[in-house]
Amino acid sequence: GLFLIGFISFLIFVEVYGIYLFFTEPSLYFDDIRQHGLTSFTAVYLFINLMLVLGFSWRFINSINKEKI
Repeated sequence: GLFLIGFISFLIFVEVYGIYLFFTEPSLYFDDIRQHGLTSFTAVYLFINLMLVLGFSWRFINSINKEKI
């Protein structure tokens, strides 16, 4: 149980800090992608976060549409 709490806390920290860095130091993101291409950690991180946002948005929109019917 304690490992799970620590792992979830770590994931939350990584997400929040990554979003913070994206808005305060965008040059770090773009430099990493420019040097390492689409296989860099940054590109994969951005892709995963984009998929999460789109997935949650899709579920939210579908739930609203089902309530209207």
